[in-house]
Amino acid sequence: MAESVIPSEGWGVLHLFLKVARSMSRPESSTAAEVLALSDALVADGHQSVWFPVLGHKADLGVMVVGPDLLRLQQFQNKILETGLFTLEWSYFSLTEGSEYMSSVDDERRRLSEEEGITDAAEIETRLTVWSDRMVHYREQRIHPKLP
Repeated sequence: MAESVIPSEGWGVLHLFLKVARSMSRPESSTAAEVLALSDALVADGHQSVWFPVLGHKADLGVMVVGPDLLRLQQFQNKILETGLFTLEWSYFSLTEGSEYMSSVDDERRRLSEEEGITDAAEIETRLTVWSDRMVHYREQRIHPKLP
């Protein structure tokens, strides 16, 4: 069995856009149960998935899968398609990342001074501490998001 593939930073995000295989006159309940079991197993492995309806004619259903192991995401895609319940219409993959547009400590210090008119060094440092704590949380949510 192949080893896990884990990025040095961030998680993989796999978007699958699926059509229900119309050739299946009436899918067996075991097939639907298999799809649910695959999704549940993925979540049990520390990944997340969100299924959603797709409006329009290009796909019937979408699934976004997020998690640390890229190989596990690919295995999920392959196993979902192997059920025969869906055909893959479109997909794309990305990695979560921190924003290069995040303000630096110097940017925030300048903003506090210029935009808010704060000149007291102790007040600036207090606010920078609060801001830094908030930015750590913000960055963590961008790199390791929690799906609804």
